[in-house]
Amino acid sequence: MINKTTRRALFKKTGNRQKTCQTKKEKTTPTGALEEGKKKKFFTYIKQINLQKKKIACKTRYKELDHYDIMLAQEPYLNKNKLCFAPSTHKAFFKHCSETNSRVAILLPNELAKISFNMGTFSNRDMITVKINNSDKDMKNGQMLSSIYLENDKNIDTELIEKIKSMTKYAKNQNIPLLIGMDANAHHPIWGDHKTDDRGRTLVDLFNELDLTIVNIGEDPTYLNTRGHNSIIDLTIGNKQMTDRITEWRIEQEQSLSDHKLITIKTNLGNEKVTYSRSTKNLDWEKYKEAVANKLEKTPFKYKNGQDHQKDIDSSMNYINETLITTYNKM
Repeated sequence: MINKTTRRALFKKTGNRQKTCQTKKEKTTPTGALEEGKKKKFFTYIKQINLQKKKIACKTRYKELDHYDIMLAQEPYLNKNKLCFAPSTHKAFFKHCSETNSRVAILLPNELAKISFNMGTFSNRDMITVKINNSDKDMKNGQMLSSIYLENDKNIDTELIEKIKSMTKYAKNQNIPLLIGMDANAHHPIWGDHKTDDRGRTLVDLFNELDLTIVNIGEDPTYLNTRGHNSIIDLTIGNKQMTDRITEWRIEQEQSLSDHKLITIKTNLGNEKVTYSRSTKNLDWEKYKEAVANKLEKTPFKYKNGQDHQKDIDSSMNYINETLITTYNKM
């Protein structure tokens, strides 16, 4: 049950952790390759913000990303279905739409992007979900990140709600940590806002149904426009597997160049983490291709006519992507 007591308990828990986790962020290569390195504590920072399609906000926020930072962006600036100003250190994941630009994106460091893929079943114009196939002993099934934008001037899209439900249930069934960065455009005291609306009530019911935790702490606004209107509409949400790994959540107070504040989430990706570097130099490519072919042959792809056709294609693409990466990591 998500309530103020739960949020205070989470604040108390993460607050205690912060006192013991103030070590300098270590730069390291994500897991998922072949050559073993030394063990060390590993933390990463996830940045969350609605950029309002502003060029200056995108340029500045992307430029400030550290080589190992992750960004969950809503309303980034795109031109002709291409995300603009992305740094060379990162790869952008977003849904390519035929008629209009995507309104969400996830930026991953290049090394992490190599072992990640877009989960098409759980993605559309307003939702992008990425699975990171790191093989850390504490996160054997990897982790999932999702960036979601809920449009302000209409009721919450039922198709989007169903995708959120399907994504969360998939993560639960596979025991995968899941983190969601969402511009909800909704109000409820549960996450510290001073107003309540129907959209807020709908989301609270949804989070309760899916056993998701709101990570937001305190009552500082995440949205503040030039007319003085302020509210908390940007939410960080996670399942238990992920929230147990969050050691810090904060709203940055400096100018973000957007009406939305920049949110920083510090996550623990494993206490004693064996790090790796990716190398294909000694890979037996013939053996790899044979292993991939054998695995794909055991799963014949069938497609139905009608509305489920696209779902079948997305599901098949997810399976092929995961097969390519997991087979490589086992070689």
